[in-house]
Formats: sequence, C-alpha cells, structure tokens
Amino acid sequence: MATPYITDEEFMSLTVMPREDVYQLKVTEPSWLAAQILSFSAMIDGRLSKRYACPFVSPYPEVVRRWVVRLVTPHALMRRGVNALDQMYQAIQDDATKAWEEVTEAANAKEGLWELPLKETDSTNGITRSSTLAYSERDPYSWTDVQVQAVRG
Repeated sequence: MATPYITDEEFMSLTVMPREDVYQLKVTEPSWLAAQILSFSAMIDGRLSKRYACPFVSPYPEVVRRWVVRLVTPHALMRRGVNALDQMYQAIQDDATKAWEEVTEAANAKEGLWELPLKETDSTNGITRSSTLAYSERDPYSWTDVQVQAVRG
C-alpha cells in the first residue's frame, strides 16, 4: 500500500500556491488533495522501486517530499481553476515536468545521482556512502621528523 509522503498541511506550507487557495480547495473538496498526494506518492514509488527501498520510511527524504509537492501543485491549480495562459501557471507546469524528469533520472541513472535509501538486496546501484579512501599509521606531525632527518642527515 502506498504511503503519502506529505500531509495536506505540509503541502500548504511547501507549495507556491496561495495558502488561501489550498485552504479553499480543502474546504470544498476535503479528500481530493489527500488523494492526489497519495496518488503521486504511489507513482514515485512505482518509478523508483527497482533501485530504491520504496515505500520510503519516515523521516521521508526531502527530495521525495519536494517532488510530490511539485507534481501535485499544477493539478491543484487546475482543480481550483486557472487561466492556462497565465505565465505563473506555465512556470509551475514546467517545474512539474522537470520534477518528473528528475524522478525518471533517479530511476534510470546508472550511477544514482540522488541520495535515496537503496534496497537492501541491491548495493551495487545508486549512491552508497563510501568509507575512507586513504589511511595512514603516522601521526599528523611526523613530516617534521622527516624534515629534520633530511636536513641533519
């Protein structure tokens, strides 16, 4: 079962839509916004489930939460009613398209450009936190001893 990655209140604070419009949408159609958030969360899970541990567990990755907001916003504006020729609406549509491209890139990227939790069965794809690439037994001041030996012979 899908997990909604943001609540209605979080959507209200993160979206570029005016707060009053989101509130009006919640009043006139109480379950519509929650259903859209759940639907887009499920779409993101479906796209990312090959590589990443979907559904994500709380606390949800911030990038996933932002993707949900960016994808739901144009639909919420259309539901409220918007002039399709409005430049702000066009910018929001472009941002939603870019968000979906980012989700697709995260799902398809060979090297995994997004820091998301990987599946436990797949540690070869995506970004994993690496360990130290160099190690030395010497203390940080041993270079001075080497210099003294080089000068004094």
